Parts: sequence; C-alpha cells; structure tokens
Amino acid sequence: MTDTTNWPLAKIRKSLAENPFTVPCLLFRERLLVTEHGPMSDDNDKELLVLVDGGIQTEYVYGHVLKVKGRKGEDFWVALLVRSGEAIDAPTIPLVFERYYNYMRLRSEFYPMYAQDREDLFASRTNFEDACLALAEMIRRFDPGKRFEKEIGLAEYQAPEGICDLRFTDIYGLCGNMDENGGFPPIPKYVYPETRD
Repeated sequence: MTDTTNWPLAKIRKSLAENPFTVPCLLFRERLLVTEHGPMSDDNDKELLVLVDGGIQTEYVYGHVLKVKGRKGEDFWVALLVRSGEAIDAPTIPLVFERYYNYMRLRSEFYPMYAQDREDLFASRTNFEDACLALAEMIRRFDPGKRFEKEIGLAEYQAPEGICDLRFTDIYGLCGNMDENGGFPPIPKYVYPETRD
C-alpha cells in the first residue's frame, strides 16, 4: 500500500486536482455508468454501461443495457455482454456513451464470446430494471474460461463448451460505418476548458 500521507505524494495529488488539463476518466474508476439519454437507446432513452473485465487478458468486457425497437414496433430492453479490444472511457458520462457508440456501432470493434446458457450473454426484458437484473446475473456467472477461446499454439485456439453467441450483432450491426474513402467517423474528443493563464 502506498503511503498517501507522504508530502510529495500529497503535492502530486493536489497538482492533479487543481490542473484542469489532467482529467481522470470515469468508467474505469466507477465501473458502472447510467445516462438518462443514451445515444444507442431507442428514443434516446436510458442506457447503462458496465466495465466487467478491464483488460486483464488484454481485452475488455462490457455490460450494456439499452432500449430497442422490435421488428413489429414494440419496445423492449436488452442486456448484453460484449468483448472488445478497445479501452473505452472518457472524463464525462455523455462522452463515455458517445465513444462506446462510436466503437461498437460505427466501427464494429467487438468480438463474440461463448455461452452455455441462453442468457449468459444476451437477454431481453420489458423494462429497464429487469434488464439490469438480467445483466447482474450475467456478471455473476461471468467466467473468462467459459467465455473466451484458449490459445493452444501459434495462432491455434480451442473454443470452450457452448455456442458462439452473436446476438449482440443484432443490436450493434456488423459492417461498421465507413465513409466513401474507407475511413470511420472521428472518435469524439473531450473539450478542455479555456486555456489558463
């Protein structure tokens, strides 16, 4: 444990707190964020994002709850787990959700995982609260040994028992959103306060 009462460390903490250009990010610190107006939720309704695995195995696992419109026009809520190679975070809640939207829906920066039960990685419910409870159960059962392939040799992998669950692509899409030059929209940036004197 680091001694935070040590005066040089206290001075560093004070400098970090006072400088508006040293901005900490939220998702990796809080692990769970909610917005009342999510960029992916139908009608910009509530959205929840959870950092389940912060890159322990070099990839990240996110939990996501959002409102979706069904094929017949009915609204329902989806809870899902998804794996990505991208560390998605930002200093403000709206920016975290905008970046998540950019990486998942616009860039398709995700990978499938394996499920042994129908609701290990994806569930639909009639309301936000029940979708959050379904996500809590997914997180409780999360086990990387059951969700990820295991490397057994050079570029050789062994899949765990179960099925490769691709239902998250119904929500995020598959193709990404490249422009006519083959580029993606820029990643939303944080706007710093005015330059100080």
